[in-house]
Amino acid sequence: MTVHQCPKCVLRFERKTELDYHCREDHPDFRHEYPVRHPAAADQPHPAPPTPSSPAK
Repeated sequence: MTVHQCPKCVLRFERKTELDYHCREDHPDFRHEYPVRHPAAADQPHPAPPTPSSPAK
C-alpha cells in the first residue's frame, strides 16, 4: 500500500488526492512544485517530410 506523507506535518494519507486537499486546506501558504515532465521523443509527432515544390532540372 502506498502512503503519502505530508511534507509539512506528520499526517499520512492513503490517496494522493487526500494529501493535496489537506495541503490546500491546512497549509495554504505551502506550495509544492511538481517537477516539470518533458515528453519523451517517442511521444512527439513526427514532422511531415518536405514536399517537393517543383521537379529538379
